[in-house]
Amino acid sequence: MDKKETEEEIVERYMERAYDDAMSSAYYQEQMDEMKAEAIEGFERERLQEYYLDNKKLIQIIDTYLHKAKKMIDSKFPDAGFVFSFATIEIILRNMFLKPILHGSFMDQYVADLVVEEILHTKHSSVEKILFHVLKYSAGFDFETYKRPRVKITLWTEIMNIRNQRNKIIHKGVSVTSSEARYSYKIAAHLAKIIFPKIINNVGLKIVKKEIIH
Repeated sequence: MDKKETEEEIVERYMERAYDDAMSSAYYQEQMDEMKAEAIEGFERERLQEYYLDNKKLIQIIDTYLHKAKKMIDSKFPDAGFVFSFATIEIILRNMFLKPILHGSFMDQYVADLVVEEILHTKHSSVEKILFHVLKYSAGFDFETYKRPRVKITLWTEIMNIRNQRNKIIHKGVSVTSSEARYSYKIAAHLAKIIFPKIINNVGLKIVKKEIIH
């Protein structure tokens, strides 16, 4: 039987696990000065609005993935539920947070996709810090400091811990408990239901009937 754990116990256990899979990227290091000058200083909130309005049905896609994750967890398939939960998190980060920031910037779409991959798969990325800074001042959300209520670590740290555990499931055949699967689902749902609507409101848009409108 699964070991029963509270959410706090899971967070504490994840905090103790060693994680050191950082990669280097000469390209991104060389582009730091340019990114600071153009991405931070030249970015306008209207670009976020434009992206979200062009992709107004993203919320429906996320709801579909959340439903699949919950169905797997409720059906006693915690490993699959955990993986689907992180897939939901990754889609949210990629399509709701990171790509909107890069939309219409100095990068073409191909380079923008590379930057997204750099952030999602590299620990302590300098690019990550630049883009989070843009998100903070353009959409009023700070990934570097935000913590869920009654949680000791930042939401971003929780996401990175879940990513690490997902990799162990896929690449090492490690299993998770139902408690861990529910925890990963809770993080995905928090991003989709709490954080994203907040960002949408902060940039002057709103969500009506699962679509983004002005």
